Amino acid sequence: MLSFALFDDEQRAWLGEMAGYPSVWAGFESSLRHTSGASNEDDLLDLVRAMHLSHSDAPRTALHTVAEQLMDHDERLAMWRHQHVLVAGRQVGRRPGAGGSEGMAYLDTTLSQRLYPVLWEVRSVL
Repeated sequence: MLSFALFDDEQRAWLGEMAGYPSVWAGFESSLRHTSGASNEDDLLDLVRAMHLSHSDAPRTALHTVAEQLMDHDERLAMWRHQHVLVAGRQVGRRPGAGGSEGMAYLDTTLSQRLYPVLWEVRSVL
């Protein structure tokens, strides 16, 4: 992203600085591991499953609430992606897309992508 011509040097510097901060997911995972007393070697899916099954204290309940908010965020992005595919198909069909992308062929590949795949996967093991 930093090589895109639409950013000036000041914007590139700011974006580079922001890229060094932990992501929302990294913060959630770190909080979950800390609250659970788990190490980085402990399986994340197991920790998320345990969080869903036990609200034994306020931190676990709060983390579960945050996890559900992350799921809402992910779901809304998936819905936007679907809508975007439909609009792109209506406007340009299967021709190349903006910036020389593969257009709808590329957009189709994004439909199954998730921001927080572990939060989706845990539903299968609960």
